This record gives sequence, C-alpha cells and structure tokens, in this order.
Amino acid sequence: MHLPMDFVATHETDAALVGRATKGDVNAFVELVKRHERSVWRIATQTLLDRSLCENLVQQVFLNVYEHLHSFDQTRDFGVWLRSVARNLARDELRKASRHHRHLAAYQHHLQELLQESGGDDGGATIGLETALRRCREGLTSKARQVLSLRYENSLSLPEIADAIGRSLAATRQLLFRTRLALRACVEQQSKHQ
Repeated sequence: MHLPMDFVATHETDAALVGRATKGDVNAFVELVKRHERSVWRIATQTLLDRSLCENLVQQVFLNVYEHLHSFDQTRDFGVWLRSVARNLARDELRKASRHHRHLAAYQHHLQELLQESGGDDGGATIGLETALRRCREGLTSKARQVLSLRYENSLSLPEIADAIGRSLAATRQLLFRTRLALRACVEQQSKHQ
C-alpha cells in the first residue's frame, strides 16, 4: 500500500524532516513550517503590535532557519531552536523600533528648541519654522518627499512604505533616516539665516 507523501511526512519526527531538508528536500521543510508556523506567529503577535511586522518576522524566522539548517544539532529539539530564533528576531525588531522612536523624539525636541530660539511662541517663529520646513522639503528628491508623506501624513509602517515605493525594508529605513537628517540640517541652516 502506497501512502501519499504528505501523509507520510506528517508522521515523521522533526529530526527526520530536518535531515531530509538539509539534503535538499523542500517538502520536508514545508512540513516543518506547517508544524511550527503557529508557535512562531504566537511569538510575533505577542511581541509586535503591527501585523505587517509580524508577517515579516515570521517569514524572516523561517528564512534564517532554512539558511542555517545545516548547522542545527539534530539531537536538540527543533521546535525549541526555532522558537528561540523567533524570540531573538522579535527582540531585535523591538530594539530597532525603540531606536526609531528615540530618534523621532530627539528630532521633535530639536525642532521645538529651534522654535524657541527663533522667537518663542510669538507666532512669527512658527511661521518662520513652517516656511523653512516647507522650503527644505521642496528641496528633497521626489522619493524622499514621498517617504516623508507616507510616514508622517499617512502614518504607514516601514514595511508598508517599502511596499509602496518598491524598495527593501532596509533601503526604506535608510532612506527615511537620511531624509530626516537632510531635513534637519536644512531647517537648521534656514533658521540661521532668518
């Protein structure tokens, strides 16, 4: 009696599936994903609040695991190893988010200081800062203006922005960071000349 491959695979141990996957059997790895995807999703959703970040994290976990499968000690529990990879990547993502929020807070604080230095709350300083900000924004590339708009006017997440502009998440993060630096330097320069 011949059983369908999917039926046989579901009764194999994780270790057997890992062994097959390291020899190039993609179906064995697919079976491992099916078995453990829910636990990885649980870690992602408990750690990250953004659905698109969770999706990216789950994909990255399985990609990392697949790339390092050959170094996995098959005497260990695969599920434990996989969940530790997921937790480590989730912690990394939280650290990145924390750094991003600190940068935004520092930038906001810096703009508030510029406003106070250029005249306090007299209304004219606000107009001066708004004018400087508008001029500086006009001087940015169209892609940089688009990224600012998507992030700060539309409140999109970095993965959503990356999808919208057709760039990788890392390239989008770097573009946004450089754009904020350029905008800040320009606003400082403009405020010195007012």
